[in-house]
Amino acid sequence: MGFAGGLVEGLRPGDLVCPGVVLKDDGRTGQAFPVAPARMAVIAALSAASIPLADGALLSVDSPIRSPEAKRAAHLRTSAVAVDMEAVGVAEAAERLGIPWLAIKSVVDGADEPLPGFLAGCTTSRGDLRWRGVLWSLAAGSRRRTLRRLARASRLAALALQRGLEAALPAWSP
Repeated sequence: MGFAGGLVEGLRPGDLVCPGVVLKDDGRTGQAFPVAPARMAVIAALSAASIPLADGALLSVDSPIRSPEAKRAAHLRTSAVAVDMEAVGVAEAAERLGIPWLAIKSVVDGADEPLPGFLAGCTTSRGDLRWRGVLWSLAAGSRRRTLRRLARASRLAALALQRGLEAALPAWSP
C-alpha cells in the first residue's frame, strides 16, 4: 500500500489502483510480477464499498517521473496506468519467499501534473525526506503554493487509501 503517480488521463488525487501486475522498469530487466489471485476478492470488496478503482498495470521505477510528457511516454511504452518507486521491491521479496502479495496504491499526482523540480532537493535518492530541502522550499514564497497543493493531494490520497484498506483487508485471504 502506498502512493503513486497517475500515468493516464482521468486519474486524480485519491483515486485507487489495484494492479494485476507490477512492472519493473529499471532500464535492464523489464520484469513483470503478477499479484496474488486474492486480488479479485479485493476488487469485489472495493466495488461493494463503492470505491472507484483504476484497472491496469503499475510501473515501478528507480527515480520519479516528473513531467507530464515523461508520464505519457511511460504509459505508451508500458501500458501502465500508475507509477511508484517501491512496489517492485515488495514483489521481488514476496516472490523469493513464496508469499502471496498485492498492491493498493492511491494517486497523489495526475498524469497532467508535473512534479516540481525543487522536490528533488526535498528527498534523498532513496526517497527519504530531506528536511533541510523542505525548509528551504518553504522559505521560498513561490513554492509554498505548490507544497500546499501537494499536501492537499497527499491528504486526499491517504484518506482514500485508508478507506480502501478498510474495505479490502477483510477480503484478503491468501
